[in-house]
Amino acid sequence: MHEKNLNNLFEDVIKKLKKSNSIQKTVKVNDNTIVNGPLSPFDSVSFIELTTFLEEEIEKLNKKSFHIILNEIPQFKKGLGTIKIKDLKKYILKKNKK
Repeated sequence: MHEKNLNNLFEDVIKKLKKSNSIQKTVKVNDNTIVNGPLSPFDSVSFIELTTFLEEEIEKLNKKSFHIILNEIPQFKKGLGTIKIKDLKKYILKKNKK
């Protein structure tokens, strides 16, 4: 998966979340948007929806199983507690190469 494809995938998933009112339509989401914790526009349900939708779309593209495992994301693993969109993208790109 190329970075451009992943960016498009994220855009589509964010649109889907806005359309279903999982996140507010007025929220601007970019690479620095925090996806978990009190400063995030994502609540616990929309965070799960985000990761689930991403997994499903990546599985469709790759035609194989793909799972996002929080403890594998360096920012989460280091105890920083918060993950940004760019951290999630970097993790997905790296894991997808395996």
